[in-house]
Amino acid sequence: MPTYDSILEIADEIFEENDRDSDISIPGIAFWLRSNIGMLNNAINKSYVLNADQSITPPIDQDAKSIFKKMYEVNKYIPFKIRANLGAASADPVVEVSSDGMRVRTVEKNKLAQVWIELKKEATKELADLINAYKIDKVLPNQVAGDDTQGVILYTTNSTFYSRDVII
Repeated sequence: MPTYDSILEIADEIFEENDRDSDISIPGIAFWLRSNIGMLNNAINKSYVLNADQSITPPIDQDAKSIFKKMYEVNKYIPFKIRANLGAASADPVVEVSSDGMRVRTVEKNKLAQVWIELKKEATKELADLINAYKIDKVLPNQVAGDDTQGVILYTTNSTFYSRDVII
């Protein structure tokens, strides 16, 4: 399983996944990741430490990295897009213009902001699902004691389970 040793590698991957959006930058993403590594630790019960050289100890695995990237999307990227669209709504009241047989229609910014809000709800649910799946996958039993199959008789007929009795 690949591991990611650097915040900058994760920031670069986020930047590329957002199609090099001009509204964000690798240094800005890296700053957010550095500032919020504690949020990742709290969410998945880990103890990742950010070193002075921007490396992460222990190296972050693929599952934790995907959770960290989704956290960035839910807590930074989508709220930024919502604010940008809501702020522009007051400056762009024109929805449709027609002249000389030509028609120009712009997207209403309030509707675009509503789409981003719905996207944030979906991304928040995906983040919760990722965290739960991570915790379930990484959970280990605290104690395994005894052999619960010892002294058990199974009555079967043609490999169909009927009953279970315990011999004392």
